[in-house]
Amino acid sequence: ILPIECFDNILFFLDNKSLYKCLFVNRYYCKATIPIIWRNPFIKQFSISISRSLIKTLLACLNED
Repeated sequence: ILPIECFDNILFFLDNKSLYKCLFVNRYYCKATIPIIWRNPFIKQFSISISRSLIKTLLACLNED
């Protein structure tokens, strides 16, 4: 297995659709992929429904203040 630093450099060149698929390969891929996806969660390559659900999830995590 590659060190996480090397793997991170490889994943950096993938588009978000491919990164999303990497989440389901195994735990190692998932741990390496999540930080890359969350660097910019509102990239337009995801479908509109995913963006809407992401916004709803983020809003649900906020408190009323």
